[in-house]
Amino acid sequence: SNELLDEVNRSFQEMVRKQYPTWILKDSEVLLTSQFLRRCLKPNWDPEAKAVVFIFDGMRYDIWDELFRPMLADRMELIAEYYGLSLLPSETHITRKAIGAGAYPDEFDTGRGEDKLLKEGLAREFRYSGDVEVLNPKGSGVGETVRYRAGNLDVHIFDLCDKELHGVKTKKLPDGRVVSQRPLTLIYQQRLKDVLEHEVMAIVRNLGQDTTVFITADHGFARVGRQPIWFDEADLNDEYDCNYLNCRLKVSPIFSRIPERVKDNIISFTPAQLRMPKNEDVLDRKTGIKTKKTYETIAFPRAGYFFSRKGGHYPDAFTHGGISIQEMIVPMVVFRVKSPDT
Repeated sequence: SNELLDEVNRSFQEMVRKQYPTWILKDSEVLLTSQFLRRCLKPNWDPEAKAVVFIFDGMRYDIWDELFRPMLADRMELIAEYYGLSLLPSETHITRKAIGAGAYPDEFDTGRGEDKLLKEGLAREFRYSGDVEVLNPKGSGVGETVRYRAGNLDVHIFDLCDKELHGVKTKKLPDGRVVSQRPLTLIYQQRLKDVLEHEVMAIVRNLGQDTTVFITADHGFARVGRQPIWFDEADLNDEYDCNYLNCRLKVSPIFSRIPERVKDNIISFTPAQLRMPKNEDVLDRKTGIKTKKTYETIAFPRAGYFFSRKGGHYPDAFTHGGISIQEMIVPMVVFRVKSPDT
């Protein structure tokens, strides 16, 4: 039930609140997406050999484990499997770009292209000096956003999971419950499974024997809580810093105008604890003027809640950017293509 999931996620959120800053500071059994190049790719790939990386935007662990993993069983030999975890905030422009950059968001410009970040990451970890080519997806290209090639390494990025789950609306049942208009089981079986079988597996079937295959995701997604939390506008640089599942405040919680009872439903970090930039130059959407923002706090709602703002800022059924098992736990797996005889 949703109530049970919220209870489990509250415990998970408390663990993340206590341990995430230590995961950032030193290597642990948890592999953050920013550590993919150094701790997953580097130990398992000889740049003289062929390798392929599949990055799935928004692929929850259950999609990987229930739908995609079984499709690979006959063709792949498992080499290694890690405890993968999305960076916080669990948003594409932060955690997906961190995969290619091999760095934390305070070390790279999140506005730069992924090909440029990947080139820098490979140069640092492998002393790679070649180009990163941007290639057009072959076949129908359904679900595949972009394909990169860097020497013997091909990188395929798919956003089918992320696209399918954004924009799913909710409906209210006669008993008062608010549920998704499209259940996850239908989305998985009617759309995601079909693309994985026909588009992704078409690439997999053409991989040569002994090719090393890396599979990961930037983040997952979760059902959004229905209880709103509001911030005083004076606590924000501007309203767009407030998203459903995370909010950047220009003040610390100590000096915030948030009532004490509301603070109990918020998890707060400093930017340094998340390795997020404290300062940012941005173009103001209203005036067109570039301004400097300073952040003292990055806040996340506890399970069952979401951050709201003026203008009808009410969430769809699913999204990401916050702290939950469904958003943060991601696959980070290494395979090798079996011989045809095997």
